[in-house]
Amino acid sequence: MRYLSSKSEDQIEYYLKLSRRPVAGKKFSKYKGITSNPNLNKPYRASLTFMGRRLFIGTFATEIEAAMAWNEVALRVIGERALLNVFDDTNE
Repeated sequence: MRYLSSKSEDQIEYYLKLSRRPVAGKKFSKYKGITSNPNLNKPYRASLTFMGRRLFIGTFATEIEAAMAWNEVALRVIGERALLNVFDDTNE
């Protein structure tokens, strides 16, 4: 994660612009950064793409665990301006 210290305002603005794009029709998860994993024991995979690099976060048993891990990494990598996953009360 050595590239994290070289974040400029322009790069962060570019990331925010990309993250607001409409999502393509068919999605696996309603949360950002969560995709399917072929392992049936841990069917959710979390990864974050920032500044052209993909960071693999891990595989998880539940969609909520994966989304919470994605939020933690997004805060560390992107900072306070990261667009985080929002959970409603029925999920937790």
